Amino acid sequence: MKGNQQKNALSKYFTIGIVRIMGIAIMAIGFAILLNDFMQLPDAMGYFLIFMGGFEFIAMPILLARAWKTPEDEDTPDGDNKKNAGIEKQ
Repeated sequence: MKGNQQKNALSKYFTIGIVRIMGIAIMAIGFAILLNDFMQLPDAMGYFLIFMGGFEFIAMPILLARAWKTPEDEDTPDGDNKKNAGIEKQ
């Protein structure tokens, strides 16, 4: 089972890296549109792509990590970790 968990963790890690690289690529296309070096599109499209690329680079990895959080990583309502939830406090 640990091998499967390792494969899942590795694939999630690489997915987050690819999402960041794609965010940078989208931002680069936006900057190219603003500099009129890439297609003849309106400047608003360039600004939109820069914004969306920045969102994908900064926010999407955080959102993906939260969505993929394992139940062992979550805290119980009283602040204890679930692994220690069976141990009574003294």
